[in-house]
Amino acid sequence: MEERKILFKAYFNFSKKVMPWTKKRMKSEYFRLRNIAVKELNKHFEKWNEEFGPVSPKENDPLKEYGGSEYCNFIRKKERLILSRINSKEAKRGVFLDADEIGDIIVEDWNGCVLTVDFEPIKEEP
Repeated sequence: MEERKILFKAYFNFSKKVMPWTKKRMKSEYFRLRNIAVKELNKHFEKWNEEFGPVSPKENDPLKEYGGSEYCNFIRKKERLILSRINSKEAKRGVFLDADEIGDIIVEDWNGCVLTVDFEPIKEEP
C-alpha cells in the first residue's frame, strides 16, 4: 500500500457562543482525545463492517451517502462503547468524546457546547 501525506485545514464549529478560552480548551482536547480515539477505533472498523454485512440504504434515506441510517446507528453504537472507555481514562478539563449521527468524532463540554470539525484537504505529498 502506497503511503501519502495529506494536509488538511480544520474548520471548527461550535454549537453555541463560547468564550475564547473555552474554544481554546475544547480545540486542544478535541485533537488530544481524537488522536487516541482514531487509533483505537480504526482497529475495529473491518470487523464491524463484516458484522453489519452488506450496506444497502434506501433511496430516500437521509444518511444514504454515509451508508444509510441503519449502518450509521450500528457504527455509532459500537464507537460509543469505545469512546466511553476512552473518556473514563483520558477525558479531562470538562471535555468528552462522542460520535455524531454519521459516526464522526465530536467533543462536548460540561455546558453542552458541542464542537465538530470539518476537514478540507489542502495539499497532498507523495
